[in-house]
Amino acid sequence: GPWIPLAQLEIYAARECSFHVMSSFSNGCEDVNCVYAALVQACTRLGQNKNNSENSLLGEWKIACEELLVGSDSLLRAKAHLMRASRAQEEQTKSDLTHDIDDVTETLSFLLHRALVICRLASASARQNHVLLETEDLNMPACYEVIDMYREAELVAESAEKAGVPGMAKGADIEMQCVAASFHAKMLTAVGRASEARAKHHSILTLALSLDPSTKGFDNPSGFLR
Repeated sequence: GPWIPLAQLEIYAARECSFHVMSSFSNGCEDVNCVYAALVQACTRLGQNKNNSENSLLGEWKIACEELLVGSDSLLRAKAHLMRASRAQEEQTKSDLTHDIDDVTETLSFLLHRALVICRLASASARQNHVLLETEDLNMPACYEVIDMYREAELVAESAEKAGVPGMAKGADIEMQCVAASFHAKMLTAVGRASEARAKHHSILTLALSLDPSTKGFDNPSGFLR
């Protein structure tokens, strides 16, 4: 039947999608420092040119997210094709392709998970810029809208399932969870909820330290976190 060749084609498409996205970022997809800096700039730059926003790092991640969603659909179709391939002589090929799907899923899920969080943070930072810098009077309901947007980004970073995208690998993107929580905490501070902001910053430290098994405390991080 045609199912094995179709599955192979979809796996190839998903793998090429992952490779293309990884090669499109000069600083790599794992460097959150550049993303954090871009988000800070989006929050604090007055009169930013909306026409040039798509050329920024955040705009590149938005494009990558759209491409990765297409790759995710390819993996779902590959799995469906393999389920239809039932002949006994195809079992070894199916096993090999299942391994290929798992391999591509791990890479693509990481990239898509990160892209989904960054896109939400980009929207929240743009909204924050408008609410805090581009309006004369402080609009508290709009501020709480921004807080909710950062909270959603934080939840998606904690679990990709919260984004509603099927077929995603489970697990948290802890680095992006820390980034989202940091902006969330800053907005809490901006609306006068200082105690909640301090608690949020404390949780960020705890979460970040979970990345570093060699640390012995908040005041003594290892070189890994420095």
